[in-house]
Amino acid sequence: MRLNKFVRDALCVSRRKADTLIKEGKIKVNGRTIREPFYRAKEEDIITYREKVLKRTESKEVYIYYKPRGVVSTLFDPHAEKTVLSELDLKKGLKFAGRLDKESCGLMVITNDGDLIQKLTHPSYGTKKGYIVRTKRPLTNREISRILEGIEDSKEVLKADRVEKRGKNLYLFVLHEGKKREIRRIIKRFNNEVLMLKRIFIGNFFLPEDMKPGEIRKIQ
Repeated sequence: MRLNKFVRDALCVSRRKADTLIKEGKIKVNGRTIREPFYRAKEEDIITYREKVLKRTESKEVYIYYKPRGVVSTLFDPHAEKTVLSELDLKKGLKFAGRLDKESCGLMVITNDGDLIQKLTHPSYGTKKGYIVRTKRPLTNREISRILEGIEDSKEVLKADRVEKRGKNLYLFVLHEGKKREIRRIIKRFNNEVLMLKRIFIGNFFLPEDMKPGEIRKIQ
């Protein structure tokens, strides 16, 4: 097996990240540093990262999780009362794609497939993410136009690919980048407030209507 594929599966990182770790000399095979990502590793080889022996994850697992409000999108945070790890009994090697702030809820994808995480989260892939947002007051047509054009905040350009009215003060926002707290920052720029924010899809993964907050399901 190619060394970069082994490292990708064992560490649950993207192929690009695995290549970088190998080229930086952080991976050893039988005690010898190997810097060639396409090095052919044998089954009996002992492969280590930071002196820890790596074991390949044999099968890919993908779950969807309905994160409730109040849960922090991190596997570990000593200062947080509730985290994804504290709420779920996750196997070692599983990681999540797509953070949500503590006050937000909705879909998270949890997997041991590093390439899938890369495709769902890296801006270069342009993966669409959809959010249902309830605001304190209605957005005007002019405000929606400005959101689609992009507004500057803290030296970043914040924008949505699409904004659709779904009810009273209720909107669908579709983004492909997802900068930190992007929707909340956009709404705040108009002296408005987000009362509810729920992610309903990431790429081809959708939050089922019958799924309840705190529930996790394995994708077959």
